[in-house]
Amino acid sequence: MTSKEYFDQFKITEPNYTQIPNILFDYWMRRLSPEQFMVLLYIAYKEFGWDMTCEELSLSQIAEGTGVSRGDISLAMKKLEDVGLIEAEIIREEHGDTIVSFNMTVES
Repeated sequence: MTSKEYFDQFKITEPNYTQIPNILFDYWMRRLSPEQFMVLLYIAYKEFGWDMTCEELSLSQIAEGTGVSRGDISLAMKKLEDVGLIEAEIIREEHGDTIVSFNMTVES
């Protein structure tokens, strides 16, 4: 497989979109670390893109989706909770992995 063929499978197509609140880019992107912002976007993707409020995800799933280490994910989630962007609760440990229930703090 050529390089072009490889990257062709990752082209942006429509109508495959996730609505992300502008405030995440307008305010939070420059105030969070890259790891924190990636974790926040991944949570937003799961919540808004798949309509999964109170989703349960493992730290390994978040790590696979973001490329952020599990340790940095834990730190990022703590920061995101501290500033009021998400609510997260450790649900259980399973096969050496931490399962977390989360949702974004969204005002209507």
